[in-house]
Amino acid sequence: MATVDGRAYASGNPNQEVAKAPRVAAITSSLLGLAESFSRESLQSTASYNSIATEHGTIVLVRVPSNHKTHALCLWTDRSETFAMTLRHALDTASKLAAVLDDGA
Repeated sequence: MATVDGRAYASGNPNQEVAKAPRVAAITSSLLGLAESFSRESLQSTASYNSIATEHGTIVLVRVPSNHKTHALCLWTDRSETFAMTLRHALDTASKLAAVLDDGA
């Protein structure tokens, strides 16, 4: 989880030597901003999520739908998980995180 300005907020990556939380947060922020800008320009619509498919698995980026909309969630899985399940888990987790953030506000 990251702030939309690119700072790491929380990380649950068990493989920290592969992906460092601050770097992932910065990339998440950039990709989410690019996806949202592209969606506005091309379809005059907001982006619901952004996904990346690789030979090793799937990455899903989603804005956490809290009242302040200041956080983003980046979730990735290996090839053993389907894209649909990865997306569903990312969207559900983002909604749960939003509820926690809004309760603490």
